[in-house]
Amino acid sequence: MDYPKSLNLYDDSNNKQFDVRIDNNYTHLHTYNNRQFHIANDLNIPTKYENETGFINVAEELNILKKMIQNQTEPEPEPEPQPEPEPEPESNFINLSNSSTSFTKAYRFDGINDFGFHTTISTTFAVLAISGNYNYDVNVAENKTATTGTPWHISMIIKLIGSSGTVFRQSNGDSRIQFYLQNNKLKFHIGTSYNYLLFTSTDNFTGWHGIYIDYNGGSTGSSSGDINKYYSRYRFKKINLQTGVVEDINGNWTNGNYGFNGIINGYFYLGKNKNIDYLNFEIACLTINTLPLGTDLLSDNEINKYVMDPQLYRSELTLWRQPGTVYGNVPLTTQNAHYGNKLYLFGNTSYYNVDTGSNVKNVYKIDDYNTSLSLSVNSNHLVDTFLYPIN
Repeated sequence: MDYPKSLNLYDDSNNKQFDVRIDNNYTHLHTYNNRQFHIANDLNIPTKYENETGFINVAEELNILKKMIQNQTEPEPEPEPQPEPEPEPESNFINLSNSSTSFTKAYRFDGINDFGFHTTISTTFAVLAISGNYNYDVNVAENKTATTGTPWHISMIIKLIGSSGTVFRQSNGDSRIQFYLQNNKLKFHIGTSYNYLLFTSTDNFTGWHGIYIDYNGGSTGSSSGDINKYYSRYRFKKINLQTGVVEDINGNWTNGNYGFNGIINGYFYLGKNKNIDYLNFEIACLTINTLPLGTDLLSDNEINKYVMDPQLYRSELTLWRQPGTVYGNVPLTTQNAHYGNKLYLFGNTSYYNVDTGSNVKNVYKIDDYNTSLSLSVNSNHLVDTFLYPIN
């Protein structure tokens, strides 16, 4: 757009022509002899000049010129919105090289007939037990645990060697919680053979991983209208052992008869599904805890700590829930807190009975037989190779 930029004025006293123009920011005047005047407040501007049509009022003419420019000037464009800065990558993730928990060795299960199990079927000690969740919350706030239910979480540092077999199972007959590997896909089943929820990972899994699962404690069946709520009860995470980075395990859900709302208790098995589906694997750590009711689920930073430094997580834990109960949180200082909190360090001989090879002690209470993990193995399979670096 063309703007008027100058006025040709005559000084009748000096018989001299002046070229008065607006500069680039439209706030100053320049004369032929480079004198500069400010339009608004320069008192040295002559009151009038004579041009070819006679005498003119300079101040009035300049005001007209300013208005012409202002009316024709397009508004300054709005600055383009700047994208939000990317969050800084987490730099405080714990990994195998800086964890205060020792992971120098692991225990080997041969996939033939080796397994571990809890020595009692009492729901008093069964962290994963479900007491019949028809009374459990159907609506649970996002990233929270239920106010009525049995929330829990479990993690492991594990090397998957075989392509199929059971990682763990909580069972009384056909009603079960089962986490297993099938053709290198991770699968999670809750329910019976006919009424169930089933998660299947998209990716294949082999080698060393940190794995984390939590359950927010809400109902898991059996209304067709609430099936997506049932699917949302569980989160599955994988942890890179060298960097500590936490990521979702992506996958898909299916169901039988819209889920399960019955009772699950019985034995906890590690490495087999009842008397079948033995898994060939190595394990350095297994952690199982109840989650308090009506509290936040763990953030990625907290999940990292829970998996990669369970001793540190244990030292900071304050609340727990009695297994099998759907009401009330309990301070960790309460007697028998080890019933709902279990940590097994398979490669640390301070918590492993190397003399008999019969059980792995619960770090939360190392002298309690009921919460230790019994081993049924042909021989001591403590792996001599160091876990870090990963091999």
